[in-house]
Amino acid sequence: MILDLAYIRKLERFFASNPCMDFDARSEILYPLLDKIFKKGDAFELELANNLRFEYVYTSTIAKEILLREHENPSHAWEPMTTKAIELVLDNRPGAALIGGAYFGDHALIAARQLKCQGNTSPVLCIEPNTKQGELLIKNASINNLQDLVILNKDVLWDQPGCRFHLNDQDSHASAKPDQNSSYTSNTIDNIVASHSIECLSLLMLDIEGSEEKALKGATSILEQPANDAPVVIVEVHRSYVNWDNGLLKTEIVKFLLRHGYDVYALRDCQSNWELSLKTPEIIPLDKVYLDGPPHGFNLIASKVNNFFDDLGFKRVSNVSPKYLRHRDPSLHLPLS
Repeated sequence: MILDLAYIRKLERFFASNPCMDFDARSEILYPLLDKIFKKGDAFELELANNLRFEYVYTSTIAKEILLREHENPSHAWEPMTTKAIELVLDNRPGAALIGGAYFGDHALIAARQLKCQGNTSPVLCIEPNTKQGELLIKNASINNLQDLVILNKDVLWDQPGCRFHLNDQDSHASAKPDQNSSYTSNTIDNIVASHSIECLSLLMLDIEGSEEKALKGATSILEQPANDAPVVIVEVHRSYVNWDNGLLKTEIVKFLLRHGYDVYALRDCQSNWELSLKTPEIIPLDKVYLDGPPHGFNLIASKVNNFFDDLGFKRVSNVSPKYLRHRDPSLHLPLS
């Protein structure tokens, strides 16, 4: 037996077709095998089916999932249904986007490409304090001739400007911790949008490892706009940072969005490069979300426009998990559509 990527991908296809209930073969078997043949910092390239090209490095689960992809040229780099949601939102409401936690551009370049295909010159403001990933983001934007639409900002998103932080990790799980001796400084979304003279922010997306609520509180002016002007919000909530013991509706981040007139849903997705055949995403009303298992995260999606997601064809489902998982109860963790 030769242990190489081709062999590990064969194993991936076997486990995908023959899942072991309540045993995650990807993290328990496939990830360690990848660690045997690749080292941190190894560089790779990915080309999507739409011809978007990415360079990425072996530093996180995201890189491992891309390496385990089912198709050589998949439809997405990370989170297929979130990717599809971004495309649907910007197709319906073309305008600027702000993505906090832009990483190497896995979602940001999807947004920029969508705007460019519409002939729209609105920018995608990318907040990414990680130096290495920020460099990759700018390089990937240039590779795809999207450099005129992608703007990199290295601030830490917070509810007030000028605070200092350190990052307790240097990659996809980096969270900001107050530290007066650090060089990382904070800014607010309202300030960043105003400094770039953005008149219409159509999409606000945050995946910043626990700072999402603070960042939203720094976007009050934007969120208070009338329904047709306020952005669609996609924001990650994670059990390590958000206490949902009393249900999602009781969490502070959801209550904040509700006070600003948003309708909020859980967006069903997988945190992987799993090629799903759904034409439109599934969303769950927050009082109908099934939550269980170890600490995990998923995305919420919110809009102030009545029936916005219904009009785009999003499918409402109930009493299921927001996490698509092959190795868990299929009635709870696989698509219903």
